[in-house]
Amino acid sequence: SAQDISQRMFSESALIEPAQQKDEFRALRLSEARLKLGVDISGIGLGEIDYVAGTILLDDRAAELFDLPASERMPRSLVHGRFHEEDFHRLQGQIAQLLGPQGDGSLIAEHRIRLANGEVRWLHARKQITYHFDSTGQRRPFNGLLAVLDVTERKKADERLQLLNGEIAHRCKNLLAVVQAIARQTFGATKASEKGKLFEDRLMSVAASQDLLINSDWRGVDLRTLIVSQLQHFAELSTKRVQVTGPDLKVNVAAAQAIGMAIHELATNAAKYGSLSNDDGVVDIRWEVSDEDGGSVFACRWTESGGPEVKAPTRNGFGQGVLVKAPTTALNARVQVDYLNTGVVWRLRAPVAAVLDSN
Repeated sequence: SAQDISQRMFSESALIEPAQQKDEFRALRLSEARLKLGVDISGIGLGEIDYVAGTILLDDRAAELFDLPASERMPRSLVHGRFHEEDFHRLQGQIAQLLGPQGDGSLIAEHRIRLANGEVRWLHARKQITYHFDSTGQRRPFNGLLAVLDVTERKKADERLQLLNGEIAHRCKNLLAVVQAIARQTFGATKASEKGKLFEDRLMSVAASQDLLINSDWRGVDLRTLIVSQLQHFAELSTKRVQVTGPDLKVNVAAAQAIGMAIHELATNAAKYGSLSNDDGVVDIRWEVSDEDGGSVFACRWTESGGPEVKAPTRNGFGQGVLVKAPTTALNARVQVDYLNTGVVWRLRAPVAAVLDSN
């Protein structure tokens, strides 16, 4: 009976010494105080969701963020009504998937809300829900916890940074255009000298790499895209003549610049003297990552075949610096260039940490 249960609970509690009870109670209160302090310091707002009743209960901070009543159960639709119109359908879709039969119980999203006065705020939201089975055996959402953090200032800083990056990109392009114009005047635009054309091509190679880096917010670029961008001047060649093979990798800024310039230099030389200077030659470009005793290694190889016999240069000019010295210095790489009867073979090996983007 209820009386027996009550009496048994009283008897069991009596077995605990008063001092022990006091210590356990003090530890519990201290733990609760620490948790509350941590939540207050972080600025996180919490909401308790009842999916059966379709309601939500917000604490003071969450209520402040959404500009809704605190400590009062209200329809979930009131919170959803704060979703920014441009984010509304995306969020509703994510929530529907979360609450569906295949939902995994966890949601992380960044979105805007629009308050009644028109103010827009950015929130970082995390939601964790539990499920139960109804009388028909269907899996249904039962309750959940919502945690929201105001990230408006960070988003504004990101927008300012994006605007600044755009301005830098614009100025870089203008500067490259000025350098290009100066080069044409210096080398003679009417004569279209070979040195002038070579300089202009190298300048455009730098510009192509810069464009990729700027578009990625200087967080690294896709290696395949980088290599293809350096071959765009040879678009008339069929894919059967230039093969690009390797796993999907993102390389960092230093690698994008060093490898991009090297590929451009190799392609230019191949078009002038090597396998791309006739109708039959081919180029094979491939890369891989492997684990060795010294750690993970990135390897890239350019192999020509089917072209005329090539000869090693008699002096180390700018081109050799681009192919060997630049990647060696920038990537702590080992670079080897072989001028074989079958064509040029360029090999680069470097520590993965020096090449791949870590963001």
